[in-house]
Amino acid sequence: MDINTFYLNIINRRSNINRDRSLVFRGFYTGCLNSGNLGDDVLFDVFIGFLKKTIDKKYNVNCFLDKSTLKWASSDNWVRSCNIGVIGGGSLIHPEEISYTIGVLKNEKKLLSKFLFGTGISDTANFKIPDKNRNELLEGKTREINFPVNDLMKINIDSISCCNIGGLRGPLDINIAKSINKKFSKKFIYDPGILLSELFTYKNNLDSKNIGINLAEVTGEGRIGIKNESYGDYRKRLLDSIFNLCVWILDRGYNIIFYSMGEGEIGIHEELIRMINNIDKYRNINILCKSFSYGEIESLVEFCSDLKFCIATRLHANILLNSFNIPSICLAYNIKSLNYMMSIESHDLIIPTNSKLNLKNLINKFIKLESGYELRRDNLKKNIKRANTLYNNQFKKLIEMLNIKEPKKVWIYYNEINTIYGAYEIKIEI
Repeated sequence: MDINTFYLNIINRRSNINRDRSLVFRGFYTGCLNSGNLGDDVLFDVFIGFLKKTIDKKYNVNCFLDKSTLKWASSDNWVRSCNIGVIGGGSLIHPEEISYTIGVLKNEKKLLSKFLFGTGISDTANFKIPDKNRNELLEGKTREINFPVNDLMKINIDSISCCNIGGLRGPLDINIAKSINKKFSKKFIYDPGILLSELFTYKNNLDSKNIGINLAEVTGEGRIGIKNESYGDYRKRLLDSIFNLCVWILDRGYNIIFYSMGEGEIGIHEELIRMINNIDKYRNINILCKSFSYGEIESLVEFCSDLKFCIATRLHANILLNSFNIPSICLAYNIKSLNYMMSIESHDLIIPTNSKLNLKNLINKFIKLESGYELRRDNLKKNIKRANTLYNNQFKKLIEMLNIKEPKKVWIYYNEINTIYGAYEIKIEI
């Protein structure tokens, strides 16, 4: 193919040719950005990191990253100018609204790549899984899920079916999608958050005596609790159970570090520290309370390097630490927690935040994880490796769809447009 034919083909694909005869492909990423939740915010960076890694390896170049402001009149105009569309990580598919971007993926015929980037399905207060079915799932008695179906969910599942690469983040997501659309053919490819560690160099301290604890105040009817239990009673039960567990952990010679992926859990963590310090023998103990926000990922990596394992409520407080090969006991407050733990073959380390959350069960799970620590680390390594392979294959497909011919230099410019959209440009010098 001569260079003129090549440029003509690129034009037909809606990429742009700059005056310096470089090629530019535009893309959008939709997710929860600038949300104050590190777990959601960091997924855009995971996407960009894997994009760079794939280009570097395929073309033997060092792709330059530039997190700059990409100015555009509106997010709508940006989306409609793109060659690549990505439905990002997070619970973006639920029964109470139709995502505008999901609709764009289905209707925009000129998009070269439509990437389902480990997106998940979430139940809500108004459309929650019946308690009996949810309890059977949590107790491992079934994998069949009775998800409430409405017209909006049918539209959403039908729309994501058009994606030509990627998949959903967990096995329950696949079960839900297939129950709504029997022809749904996308696969389970893990939550992309579990790949964060692939972008960093780190080393675990296997002799660490530090236990991380994340307790969240989960409000709303969608939480897993006890029937007719008030929120006040729910909160007290969780607080008392974790407090008693903390004392038991300290008595065994471990250290406790409270941590959160934003500021939401700081209040309850500080309350727990005060309760512990009210005990005479722990009155002067210094218990750390850490909060990790976007822009502090290096601090999270350092934190994970000196941690034995963790006990966590928030989904991403489990996922991001698991990424760095830190096993976790998951205090499951929502079906998405169960979905994730099933995806990494750790269903037996779940404690739902209903009547099962009590000191006896917490201690039993702790001892189970403690005694099988090396096996749990090996299991995480296996699943991270499997996820890495699956995502590498998807990114290879993405690059192949762009049909780039041996570039001399490559730049990726990227930034968040707003709380929903991230924008990026791949600039290629041929």
